[in-house]
Amino acid sequence: IKDVTRQFWLVGVLSVLLGGVLWAGGLVFENFSATRQYHFLLGVLLLLGFPVSVINGMLYKIVPFLVWFHLSNRRLFHGITSRFVVPNMKRIISFKRMNWQFRVHLAALAVLAIAALMPGWVVYAAGLLLTLSFLLLWLNLVQAMLLYRRCRRQMERAAGSSQV
Repeated sequence: IKDVTRQFWLVGVLSVLLGGVLWAGGLVFENFSATRQYHFLLGVLLLLGFPVSVINGMLYKIVPFLVWFHLSNRRLFHGITSRFVVPNMKRIISFKRMNWQFRVHLAALAVLAIAALMPGWVVYAAGLLLTLSFLLLWLNLVQAMLLYRRCRRQMERAAGSSQV
């Protein structure tokens, strides 16, 4: 089963492994570890590649679960049976939108790594891609929130109460 969250985690794990190899290489090759490129690349891998990738993956698991969980609890609490079906967790944030954000995130990391080694105009492209990645993440999370609100209103109508 294709799962974008696993891909985010894999990028995070690979980033921390590459960061560890780079750090160990810096201990052996002291001339390289004294350069700006070394420190910038280490920062890209260990500050953006690892935690940001893992957090993205976690958000894509946690947010759909919370939306599903809260809607399911409301449905049970108010005794709404067949009139309302809680969306499946995989339908709360579309795979296609998550995958687009993953691709932009991956491109941002690659261009940031290039920018760390060859600073210049590439930094602007990296910043633009990173901004686009965060914007897509935000849009995906907003989509989940709007779906939650829409489903909650439908449940309120199904329960016949505006105080659900």
